[in-house]
Amino acid sequence: MMFEPLRDENYFSRVSVDPELETVVWPNGADFAPEFLKERLF
Repeated sequence: MMFEPLRDENYFSRVSVDPELETVVWPNGADFAPEFLKERLF
């Protein structure tokens, strides 16, 4: 499962922002859709 590694705090901290996708991503390719994140913020 792609999101399973995110349960590990050390791996989760490897997050970065992809300027092209305009969302947060992890080295294994896991990401959250920008619409999902915006929906959760407002």
